[in-house]
Amino acid sequence: MISDMEFIVKPAYAIEREFDDNCAYVIVSSSDKYDTLAENANVLVLHFADTEDEKKSDAVTEYDVKAIIDFLDHSSSSYACISCDEGISRSPAIAAGLLKCTGRDDSYIWESYKEYCPNVLVYKTVLRFFYPGSRVENELRNIERRSPEEYRYFRRNGRDQGYDKIIYREVCGYQICYGFIYGEKRNAVLFVKVGRDGTVFGYHNKYLNMASYIAEKHGITVVVSSNPFCSYKWKDPLDDAVRMLCEYFEEQQIDRIKRKVLYYGHSDGASMTAAYGKDYGIFDAFLLSNLPLPAIGEEDDDRDAYSEAIKIMLNMTGINDSKRLILVYGENDTGCKTYEHIMASLSADYGQTFEVHVIKNEEHSISEPVVKILPELFFDENVLIDKGLERYAE
Repeated sequence: MISDMEFIVKPAYAIEREFDDNCAYVIVSSSDKYDTLAENANVLVLHFADTEDEKKSDAVTEYDVKAIIDFLDHSSSSYACISCDEGISRSPAIAAGLLKCTGRDDSYIWESYKEYCPNVLVYKTVLRFFYPGSRVENELRNIERRSPEEYRYFRRNGRDQGYDKIIYREVCGYQICYGFIYGEKRNAVLFVKVGRDGTVFGYHNKYLNMASYIAEKHGITVVVSSNPFCSYKWKDPLDDAVRMLCEYFEEQQIDRIKRKVLYYGHSDGASMTAAYGKDYGIFDAFLLSNLPLPAIGEEDDDRDAYSEAIKIMLNMTGINDSKRLILVYGENDTGCKTYEHIMASLSADYGQTFEVHVIKNEEHSISEPVVKILPELFFDENVLIDKGLERYAE
């Protein structure tokens, strides 16, 4: 029975690799690529588009919803995997609708903006099967009130609005999102890796606003990458980014000698460079904001933290010796205080000095106005001083 079922949401392409004979599968696709799976009695394959315009001929219908409910009601499985082509829009909407209509909490789906952007028409069509029209409209108003700000942005403007292009790529079973703002200079790219669990939009759309500003002012293409929470477990979380950039240049027919890539990483996105940046020749310069360093106190037992901080910095000497490496810290970030502890030792004992900018009154999560102009350090090293933001520079 549907009321007792657990629902799992996955992209359809993951099913063949992880097929479970004890699971019921509902697959929604815009193509026929999964039709052969329907030969299995535990699989239902439907075809309707990821559109919220119910006037379109390929939009979801009440017959699609009835087919899903009849299939699950007659299944002996205790759990069901609801899938669509990307596992982002139609399938979470179906799962949320079924949860709501069986008296369970669907809020985790609506609040998981970084994973899902449920199709409201699909959700509404599921609800209509169970509820009268007035109840459906009330539920839709509740979604608007309780959803994260970035999800409401999608609802108002469309999921791809703001970026010229958004693509999703599978890495280790997870989705990485890349947002593109094209500049006039297609051979030059600013690649942005946000902090752990961050989206291509960022709080108050700070990464989207930055990408638009830099692309317009400097004419370069900006690519912003999401950063799934699990990426720190991957052997090298930059591998897919490098492949994606190479594919971009090939599509644009840019010769290798003419390619230029600037890397801007925040927090965990900065740590990736500290660990792996020296292994990639594709990046020409690096800007790292609030690179995590262990907190150092005054006690003797902080020697391990001190040594670890030194080790992190020295791991970047291969970059620092051959390419421009810019470090930026918010004045109140833990890493800033640690760097001030170790910078004398780095210079005196190891012969390493770094270009470091400290921004007044900023925390670990850098504010939207500052994020917007940080990449200008690639073009003007005095930009923070000129705007009165910098405490000091080395």
